[in-house]
Amino acid sequence: MASFLTEKGVLVRYVGLASKVVVPDNITCIGDFAFDGCDDVKKVVIPAGVAKIGERAFSCCFELKEVTLNKGVKEIGVFAFTYCKKLSSIELPDSLTRIGTHAFYCCTSLRTINIPNSVISIGDNAFSRCNSLKEIIIPESVIEIGNNICQCKISVSENNPVYASADGVLYSKDMKTVIFCPRSEAAKYVFPEGICKIGNNAFRDCSEIENIVIPESVKVIGESAFANCSALKQVTIGTGVTEIGAHTFEDCLELTSITLPESIKVIGENAFLWCRNISAVYKGKTYGFSELSELYSAINGR
Repeated sequence: MASFLTEKGVLVRYVGLASKVVVPDNITCIGDFAFDGCDDVKKVVIPAGVAKIGERAFSCCFELKEVTLNKGVKEIGVFAFTYCKKLSSIELPDSLTRIGTHAFYCCTSLRTINIPNSVISIGDNAFSRCNSLKEIIIPESVIEIGNNICQCKISVSENNPVYASADGVLYSKDMKTVIFCPRSEAAKYVFPEGICKIGNNAFRDCSEIENIVIPESVKVIGESAFANCSALKQVTIGTGVTEIGAHTFEDCLELTSITLPESIKVIGENAFLWCRNISAVYKGKTYGFSELSELYSAINGR
């Protein structure tokens, strides 16, 4: 036990140098930062008594390749395994209910992940920058999914009550809202019939997109929906759109051409922030980058 600093069942810090670590059976929680930056650790076995893995518990364990999670773990905390770049697989137990924000961020060797049908919530960027992942399957139990959870294709169980998927893209159950388009699917994406809303951050960081045609069925384009689409040059917006959210096209540095239909009644703050090459047409008038505040006022009636 000399290698483990503990307090009332919480493993506060691992101070050993072993390559294989078996967490003691009397531990109920892996504390925040408990193994953070432990470069010697290559394999960890977590016993059934552990219910929670804390914030950044294993972050930056650059040599960690294998983790055994026994049944009992209910929550994986924020940034828990971030930057574990050699972690190639991890079996999540069917006791797990929550996967925190950035939990497996930048686990670049992670090839497969099986999300058990006990998980309720998956946080923002949970599997983002896991470049070796090809697909994530969302079971019927998941009712909350954060922004930008991955770059690979997404498939959703037909029995899920909240979400649906088609061609690797995440939608609301009724297929009326595009929630998230992974980067891997963005270049070939075509809006299906009947889409009414583009969700917040839906296409954020999709650097492959050069041209977007938004159909007339769409009413709302959410906040940051196309932010940082670095190759986006041209946007055609259908005449049904009434609202464009804040920061929608922020950092689309190549965006040069966009025509805004007269149907738009609201445009959010900084919708075209840093779009220095933009030429936006609204009600027959063209607005350049230096005239965007005038454009916002014209649309919002100020």
